[in-house]
Amino acid sequence: MKKVLPLIVLVAVVLTLWGGAYFAIVLSLGGIARAEGNFRYIVKDGEAIIVEYKDLGDVNSVTIPPTLGGYPVTTVNNFGFVNTTIVREIHIGKGLVNISSWSFTNNVNLERFVVDVENPNYKSVDGVLFNKDMSVLLFYPNSGAAEYTVPEGVKRINDQAFYKCGRLTKITFNSDLLEIGQQAFLLSVRLESVVFPEGLKLIETHAFLGCSGDGARAFNTIVIPSSVEYIGNFAFYNCVDVTSVTVNKPESETSGWGTKWYPTQNGDRLSVGGNLLEIQYL
Repeated sequence: MKKVLPLIVLVAVVLTLWGGAYFAIVLSLGGIARAEGNFRYIVKDGEAIIVEYKDLGDVNSVTIPPTLGGYPVTTVNNFGFVNTTIVREIHIGKGLVNISSWSFTNNVNLERFVVDVENPNYKSVDGVLFNKDMSVLLFYPNSGAAEYTVPEGVKRINDQAFYKCGRLTKITFNSDLLEIGQQAFLLSVRLESVVFPEGLKLIETHAFLGCSGDGARAFNTIVIPSSVEYIGNFAFYNCVDVTSVTVNKPESETSGWGTKWYPTQNGDRLSVGGNLLEIQYL
């Protein structure tokens, strides 16, 4: 249980007490915050790093500027664009080269990302943000489509990529997928049971934390392919509607997997019909 608390505390502090976390981030970067328009940023090594976007007024389409204070904007820091309630579209210019894994967090009405075709590092397709060669799916907008098919060629679902996507009910993975990152589907509470592709190798820590399902579409069945080499700590934490777990490999080959990787309820193994959830191994 101790291993999951830091994540929960981090999310709670940043998303509900953002002011204090903001100043801590600024201090950790070693800069002094400046302001221009709705953005706060610091300057480091001659480049502007966005540390906060203030969701003010009725602006529903936001362009990350090419410069702030005369300095080129190259980075959106962790939580630099967080907790908006109005923004529906984020435009990324050709100069942005670094996007942290928590950069675009909890933007509840965000529908799409749009990336300049000349950006050398990022690309958007159907409103979803990828790296340039589309081997990594970086961010799915919080208010994106309810059903989504991951394009062929994507090898990794990045950390927090589908964080708190409250409309998402169905995800179809592609056959090339190798890795699902940390907290990749954290608190996507309407997500149905998913089919993991044969060839998948890694499901990281807390990947499906809080995917408790929604009525008839409950996240209730988990089948782990024989190709999976490792599942991280509490990967299915609080997936409380799960009634069936099948692992298509011998139990002896899973001994090195993470602490309580299987579905739990508040850190304890699930009970189904009064009995502890049974995991079926090959």
